[in-house]
Amino acid sequence: MLLGLISLLLAQSARWISEICISSSVFSSQFYTCAEEDLPMIENFIIKNSSSFSDENNIPKGLITGALHQCGEGHEPFVSYEGLEQLHRFLFVLGITHVLYSFLAVGLAMSKIYSWCRWENQATMAAIDGNLQ
Repeated sequence: MLLGLISLLLAQSARWISEICISSSVFSSQFYTCAEEDLPMIENFIIKNSSSFSDENNIPKGLITGALHQCGEGHEPFVSYEGLEQLHRFLFVLGITHVLYSFLAVGLAMSKIYSWCRWENQATMAAIDGNLQ
């Protein structure tokens, strides 16, 4: 339920969160997983592949490429809309995995309890037969 609530809040506030701007100086190279000289190559890759992705989801094309963010000069979005969408998908997969593992755990526990009940019945019957003889 908590993951569902977080997902709902994230879906409702995604645009507001993506409009939070911070100074570009905060984003130093320690936050980037790629070198700064690789950035133009990555942006070209995203632009080329965004046409195939834009049909599959409802993210506007400008938000995928990051070209239309609302921040002024010298500022960057704290989290992009695409990053929030990826986080939302991760929470969905995490929630589904949690539910499936819970069903599996309950199923295994029920089968174990059923085997105990059968053993208990057999032991009771053996004790009754022993007492009758």
